[in-house]
Amino acid sequence: AKFNLAVVYTNMQKTEAAERLNEEVIASGVRMVNEELSSIITNAKNNLANIYFYTNRPAQAVPLYEQVLRERMASLGSTHGDTLSARENLATIYAELGRSTEAISMFKQIVQIRTSALCRSDKDVERMLTTQYRLGLAYEHAQDFKNALLQFSTAFEGMKKCPTMGETHLTTDRKSVCRERV
Repeated sequence: AKFNLAVVYTNMQKTEAAERLNEEVIASGVRMVNEELSSIITNAKNNLANIYFYTNRPAQAVPLYEQVLRERMASLGSTHGDTLSARENLATIYAELGRSTEAISMFKQIVQIRTSALCRSDKDVERMLTTQYRLGLAYEHAQDFKNALLQFSTAFEGMKKCPTMGETHLTTDRKSVCRERV
């Protein structure tokens, strides 16, 4: 119940209350062994890391994102959607913190896994294109504008073909910036 209330608070942008509840869920979970409860605790850690990230506390977010990724890989495997989301969260914060080499490597792995998926819904394609766009951002952070432009262009072409997406102004803007710098 506390976990669900924390999600509601997060959606209402009541981050202090959500943070406190997520911390309580995590603390109470140390004593739990049940697999389902373990998943709830991992989700609470992820939500708390999101709160830290969006309230400009990356030093607190990184260890939680790393822990969530390890736990999801152990329980769900490396290609599960929740594991890929955890890897993408971590790669995103790595890129923002200037850890571009790690971020680029992680984004490439995610794109490869999402591209090789046999059964892809529009939502799966949308996720893959978003990851491709974030890979472009990581290259841009690393001042590798040639590869950034390639990723943005690939994402742009895919977005034009995906019925649930259109080209976003962000993709167009990023391509323009990179073209100027190549």
